[in-house]
Amino acid sequence: MMKSLKLIQLGDVHFPEAKSAQIGDLKDEAAPKSLVTAIAPKRLELVMRKVSDVAADPTVCGLLICGDLTTYGDLDEYRRCVEYLNKIVEVGSPDRWPDNSLHVVPGNHDVARELCDPDGVDLFEKFAPLVASWDKLGRNAILPVQGIRSTVLKPNGHSLSLFSLNSCIGCGERRHLPAKIQDELATLLKKYLTSAPPADAFDLIGEQLDTPAFVDDHVRSLVTEINNLADTSVPIVLAHHNVLPQAIPRVEIYTELINGGLFRTQLASCCRPIIYCHGHIHDDPIEQLTDHRYPASKILFVSAPMLVDGFNVIEIVFARNNLPLGCKIHRYRSTPHGSIDNSGVVIVPLAGAEVLSRFDDERLRALLKVCGPEFIRFEELRTGLQNELGTLPNFATVGDVVFEAEWLSLVEVKDGTLPHKHWQVRRIEP
Repeated sequence: MMKSLKLIQLGDVHFPEAKSAQIGDLKDEAAPKSLVTAIAPKRLELVMRKVSDVAADPTVCGLLICGDLTTYGDLDEYRRCVEYLNKIVEVGSPDRWPDNSLHVVPGNHDVARELCDPDGVDLFEKFAPLVASWDKLGRNAILPVQGIRSTVLKPNGHSLSLFSLNSCIGCGERRHLPAKIQDELATLLKKYLTSAPPADAFDLIGEQLDTPAFVDDHVRSLVTEINNLADTSVPIVLAHHNVLPQAIPRVEIYTELINGGLFRTQLASCCRPIIYCHGHIHDDPIEQLTDHRYPASKILFVSAPMLVDGFNVIEIVFARNNLPLGCKIHRYRSTPHGSIDNSGVVIVPLAGAEVLSRFDDERLRALLKVCGPEFIRFEELRTGLQNELGTLPNFATVGDVVFEAEWLSLVEVKDGTLPHKHWQVRRIEP
């Protein structure tokens, strides 16, 4: 039987707003709050109840949290959000989520701007309260701040390599004006400064950045670790920010990852499938990138929606020889009428023609001999395989070979969701 592993991906929480968001056409602001609370479901509770149900699936082996647990650097709400996640999905329990299965990253809204070093020397101290919130749960070093965090999951003999890194080092840093301009502004503000502290003057003329960026050394370490992985391991990278520009115009300064182009090129140079998970844009595109300089490159970008809107389950499917075949993204989304629906599955093959030889064996070759351009029924296929192999393979064995060939885009399967006897299979002509 084909094997698969699943990870839950949670997007931006923004806890101050999320905890009070309710479902309903709530136009009468004068209505008693107790009445509204009693009749209107809370969106976050509905989603997290479903997350808890899905997490009970034994094939779910990891949890990815994409950052922005709070808004505008509200550290009290960040701590409350961590406590809330612990209450609902037990993020503080090493029995439920061992350290190697839980990855969390900082978001730009998690950064308290007042903690940024005014001289711009220390880029990391501003993350200390976030680290402390997880340390309080016993999750020491769970948050990647000054380096990448890497863990390996190996349930059932299959391998997922999880990496998380900090894309928020430029968030909250100050932009310093040239000395000449500073002197001229000081003259203009001299009178103002007689009655106000310098910090207020900075609010008038200064600027704090919201500049997504990776540390170059972190990226190089990530690429080195990915290059050292076995072919049977799937690298999954988690960060807060999107690498590709979002699909709609965003009129705002410092909106994109400023070294995103370099980052994606270095990932492509690994010449293997890589899954990059992120939040930030409050949208949920699933996009692929390849680089003609690296024919085997395939980067799959998976964005999670805001948590009140739903979440993703990322399922990795493996072949009989433990090589990764493909990825299924199950999209759980909240509806206007108070339910969480599985709104569809996006299927993305991870193995293409360039690596077909790695999957070649006598059963796959026999399948392609038996199948022609016209659909044949499962029993005919099974009999044909008996003639080719000398033995009659059981239903599960034939099913595995057919599914593997389908992932490799070698055959087309009709009625594949029904029991085996209803399947019809044909070879896809090159």
